[in-house]
Amino acid sequence: RNSSRAVISAAAPAAAQAHSGGSVRINLSELTPAVPEAAETTSGHSPVESDWLSDGPRVGERVLRRLKGHGYVHAVVRLWLPAGADDEPALWRIRHADGDEEDLEEYELLE
Repeated sequence: RNSSRAVISAAAPAAAQAHSGGSVRINLSELTPAVPEAAETTSGHSPVESDWLSDGPRVGERVLRRLKGHGYVHAVVRLWLPAGADDEPALWRIRHADGDEEDLEEYELLE
């Protein structure tokens, strides 16, 4: 039993911290790729990442998105950008299972 703990600890990434009892805690934020400071949207605007909210309508929901040439892909709603001035629509940033991301208006999210 102790040897399996040693293997787990040895295989743990640099972001892991050993704890008493042989358990390992991994800081997932260090393993997740950084999100760019700005993201280009389909409307040509570049909203600053800090304007996006991680808490809001539909954030955390799983969606099944149909993409031409790829069929259906699974995705998760990660962030929400509330509607802006000048009739700019609210946007939702989704991350596909393969790691690609896209920003969608609500009607696109519901398709």
